[in-house]
Amino acid sequence: MTRILHTADLHLTEDHPERWDALEAVLGAARDHAVDALLVAGDLLDRGGDHAALRPRVRAAFESLDVPVLLLPGNHDRAAYRPGQDWGPRTTLLLGEPVQETTVAAVRVVAVPFPAGEIGFGHVRRDVEERLSAPSRPGGDTAPEATLLVLHGTLIDASAPRIQDESRSDEAGPYFPVRSDDLRALRADYVALGHYHQHALRRLGGLPVAYAGSPAPVGPHALGHRTAILVEIGPGKLELQPVRLPVPWRARIERWLNPFEERAGLESLAAELEEVADPLCDMRVRVDGILAGVSETDLREAADRVRERLAPSFAKLEFDLASVGLDPARADLFRDFRRRLEARLEADRAEGVDRRETVERRALELAARALKV
Repeated sequence: MTRILHTADLHLTEDHPERWDALEAVLGAARDHAVDALLVAGDLLDRGGDHAALRPRVRAAFESLDVPVLLLPGNHDRAAYRPGQDWGPRTTLLLGEPVQETTVAAVRVVAVPFPAGEIGFGHVRRDVEERLSAPSRPGGDTAPEATLLVLHGTLIDASAPRIQDESRSDEAGPYFPVRSDDLRALRADYVALGHYHQHALRRLGGLPVAYAGSPAPVGPHALGHRTAILVEIGPGKLELQPVRLPVPWRARIERWLNPFEERAGLESLAAELEEVADPLCDMRVRVDGILAGVSETDLREAADRVRERLAPSFAKLEFDLASVGLDPARADLFRDFRRRLEARLEADRAEGVDRRETVERRALELAARALKV
């Protein structure tokens, strides 16, 4: 059994000590899971020009791990790496263009370093296919148990538009677009990606393709628990396990309050906050809607009580209230719509059609939003 811990996008810089803490958390996870190697799929550093000052500290951190480290250049730190640089005695720089191959135990690793030109994966696909189709790894006497492909770029997949949107590019350019159709037929067992800062796993046919996500919350879109990915490989076996890192993380909740249901909506929000409470979490809550059953002053006071009660359970808990009052004419329109909706749902239930409760909630929300415009 071979174990590899996949991470990326640490964006280390002297200005952000929390990212160095995240690196230590990644190294701790690697030790806890007794991995055979650590794979960094790009953007270890935030700026390539910082490498001379940061390399001794990075090297010391990697040496403390005592297992091989595979280091792929990303779009932020491509300029940091040169052949022959000392990033640690067990660190392998994956610099060979357009494709470099190495091995870890019985696992073959095929890597595409972030390119110098503004190209997409399609420009190097043939080189990758030829390397993946080779009968054995360089210097190996036996066939590998599995093959990992490592890339740093933007996955273009119609079923995962958020990756594309948050990477801000789907054309050939500085973000190295990788189209899902170019990956499906490749003879790899796992594609380890860097660049998108959220954990994301896709399966393209039988091929798992995953972003580990940034170990620290880098950028506004890096929400949720921070993770690395434990890749466990054995004869005929490949398993992926997200490993939660004990580091600060950010979360955002948006809650819409329908008229005449404001207190119930706030109680539901409080219950959700209690469920996710974590002293490492920076939580921002935005409450929107239109008010009829309570005044805006009453709502703010109630929200303040929720925040004061739950704030000790979070690293930070902030509320942004955007609710406004509802005039009597629109209130009557909403009541009438609600009455008609409930009658229709009751008629459906009588005919054996039991619509989910979420359908009713969503319909009421849409009606209320229309009244707020």
